[in-house]
Amino acid sequence: MWHILGVGAIGACWARKLRMAGEDVCLILRDKDRLQTFRDEGSLLSFVNLDGTTETMRFNATDVSSIDRKIENLLICTKSYALENAYLDIQSHLSKTAKLVILCNGYGPQQRVAALADRFCVWGATTTEGANRTTAFRVHLAGSGSTQIGALNELARQYQTPLTQLDDHNTIANIDLALWQKLAINACINPMSLIYGVPNGELVEDYALRIEMTAIAMEITLLARALRKPLFEESLIEVVTQVCNKTHTNDSSMLQDFRAHRPTEINEITGTLVRMADDARIKFAKNRQLLAKVEAIYASQN
Repeated sequence: MWHILGVGAIGACWARKLRMAGEDVCLILRDKDRLQTFRDEGSLLSFVNLDGTTETMRFNATDVSSIDRKIENLLICTKSYALENAYLDIQSHLSKTAKLVILCNGYGPQQRVAALADRFCVWGATTTEGANRTTAFRVHLAGSGSTQIGALNELARQYQTPLTQLDDHNTIANIDLALWQKLAINACINPMSLIYGVPNGELVEDYALRIEMTAIAMEITLLARALRKPLFEESLIEVVTQVCNKTHTNDSSMLQDFRAHRPTEINEITGTLVRMADDARIKFAKNRQLLAKVEAIYASQN
């Protein structure tokens, strides 16, 4: 059985994937009130496909305080700022041979949790899958993608990578690099999409927005070179453009969070890069401005 902690758009999406692959799934909801609401609504997750059709699936669910069995397989899909506390809350419920897969944005929280959980097998994952949550238990599927999974600690390297039975889920030797590359892409797209309130595709279709995003990508590229942390064989803006075109109708997770009045992962994405730039004594002006703009937007909203 797979337990899923963090049942937002991505957590729900993977609940569906695992169910369709014949796996038993149990959702771990954030508290008893959320669990009761889920049960009151029939214990159903609804998925809207690209063609507009809707499918529903019924799932077993619990909350952290009500878990009544040791967890063998755990997929963590929380927001990156909540990851460490989520692990600390769940660790006493893990079996001695538990396998953990962390699927979240940002760069750094995954590695910190892998260090905390060194007695367990811990893998990191990154995906190009798209999904938008429109209500608590309703998700619009925004297109298929590929997922890379790799060991985050030494113990995990001794075992077969989980989830590779799912379509387009592949083992990668250097997950740290993949997470770093995903951070760079997200740092170009997510803050811009929030500030201007546009879907991903408009960031490259609008000339002025594309020019601004190109400058952001160039600054991140210079930081990557200074840190000797490579990005891609192609330029970062070329890769970002490909992602935006592929997900052109999708709203970034940061924009979704903002519209739903939830905290964003700006500090775990752009903030992480700014802190790296500080350590390297690099100016990093464009990305600092992005961080300040997002913080100002949130301050005005509140």
